Amino acid sequence: MVCDKFVEIAIGHPGNRGVVIPLPDLPKYIHKAQALFRSYYTFDEELVEHFKVRKTIKNYHGKFYLDRIIFDIDKGSNSNEQCVDDAQEFLGKLIETLENAKDGIDVQEYIQPWFSGRGFHFCIPNVFDFKSSNDLPEEVKATISRYFPKADNIYDGARLIRVGQTMNEKSNLYKVPLLIGEVMSGTPEEIHKIAEAPRLDFRPIPLLEPEPILEIFKPVKEKKEDTLVHELNPTAIATCIQKMYEQGDTQGSRHIRILRMSSYYMRHGFPIKASKLVLSQWAQSLDSSEVNRLVDDTYRQRYRYGCFDNVMDKYCDSKCIYYPMKQQRQDMLMPVMNAKDMEVKYLEKLRNVEEKHRINLADIYAMGDYWLNPGELIIVLGNTGMGKTAWVQNIAVDTDARILWLSLEMPADLMYRRFIQIAKGKSKKEVDEYYDSNENTWSKSIEHINCLTIPPKIEQIRRLVAEIEPAVLIIDTIDGIRVSKYIHDSMFKIDEIINEVREIATSQQIIVMGISHTTKGDSRMSELDEHSGKHSSSIAQKADTVIAVEGVRQSITRMIRSKKTRDGEPFSVKCNFFPETFRFIQEVH
Repeated sequence: MVCDKFVEIAIGHPGNRGVVIPLPDLPKYIHKAQALFRSYYTFDEELVEHFKVRKTIKNYHGKFYLDRIIFDIDKGSNSNEQCVDDAQEFLGKLIETLENAKDGIDVQEYIQPWFSGRGFHFCIPNVFDFKSSNDLPEEVKATISRYFPKADNIYDGARLIRVGQTMNEKSNLYKVPLLIGEVMSGTPEEIHKIAEAPRLDFRPIPLLEPEPILEIFKPVKEKKEDTLVHELNPTAIATCIQKMYEQGDTQGSRHIRILRMSSYYMRHGFPIKASKLVLSQWAQSLDSSEVNRLVDDTYRQRYRYGCFDNVMDKYCDSKCIYYPMKQQRQDMLMPVMNAKDMEVKYLEKLRNVEEKHRINLADIYAMGDYWLNPGELIIVLGNTGMGKTAWVQNIAVDTDARILWLSLEMPADLMYRRFIQIAKGKSKKEVDEYYDSNENTWSKSIEHINCLTIPPKIEQIRRLVAEIEPAVLIIDTIDGIRVSKYIHDSMFKIDEIINEVREIATSQQIIVMGISHTTKGDSRMSELDEHSGKHSSSIAQKADTVIAVEGVRQSITRMIRSKKTRDGEPFSVKCNFFPETFRFIQEVH
């Protein structure tokens, strides 16, 4: 019998993903004392073909299928008692929703609870009758969040979820099935006792056929709010604050703009009552109590936002009286942070980091988690001929984050062809032959990449980042950027560039990847260190991460190694570099 459904699995750790198997074969991979994960969705043969070229689920544009719906109640940093309380509350809501949707329903036939080893999963049949489609994950997310907002968001197309009867390596407990009554009346101690071993004598309820007893909600694409208002003539004092105000009460950024405006009012002597009055009138779509709460927080915690704040920076204008000082890297608004400010910043980064398009190299290579985070400067070093640009192109192709690539050494047509070679695994000849007889249809695979080939100045890069809003800015190579003032000494020039791009990464909360040549002495060495960047020691000092592409020209073997990691464990990945397709393929033994 030919299998028509497949899943991606990861054995032992989510970073070991990249293996595609027929869905019926999944039980063969369940072993005691070993973690196992499978994709949330199932797939057809398109995924098999995709993995032959890409080796990762990233940029998969085929159909998604749903064989069951799983809700996740994660423990997170909560106590075991709180986690059980949350699971009981959610289960009660799930039962109530199903009973209201269908008269006479027996929830015992619909809901299979699981203890996941730390939190809880609740498995039900496809009661929405979701149909397979390319946009199924967005449809599932929009629908589930409408009915069950307290369930964790686990519905993206690349999501993995723990397989039943396997070990949770964080707690050394197993994911085991439970009765509804065991969840509703059990204590953490009782449930953990059950999960000390696989519950092989418990047979989970069989999944019922899909039936549309609940309504599907289609995802609503938010309209991107205008960055500027046309009929606007702000004066020259704190122009950014006036632009925020004139933009009006538009959804999507009201809260963060209220915080910035009230902070500015506070620092310029506005009484708190005046700030509340002005901002309540401005934000008429918000309840006045919510506006008052934000203003109270600002005045009580003394929030201060400076010119380099990522929100303030988007509204910056050269006519502002503070602008010349900002160009000299001086902040006239002086954003001094107290402990509470720093805590807020930390929580914002911790909780919102997934929305900001982090890149995990473990999604591309079989390795432990290694995150490239917003706000970080990553430098990639490599001797001539090692393929350092090609390696970064591989990363760019294999992520779906929006990218702004500054190609300061290669023309646009050559960059495009190399991107397509990587995306499609084709040689130069094959790409040329394809375009000789076909229309432009391959560009869709790299539509998330924007490219500039004219060497810009730092000020122009800032404006481009504000306009395009990339998640990742890639500069190839960093010494190709023009600086505002004439600097004869190349070392001073690189110092200036590194300081500026480091600040862009921080203020705009984007990932900045800079490709750097190596020094003449290091160019004769097959193994580099963090100080091998050409011209300046600032490269090693200012970068959060330094990655080297190492090898010898006579061999296709390349070692991708972290030479500096500010926050995390170092890594080393062995790859083969194929110049005919510019692909880096990991050697997996």
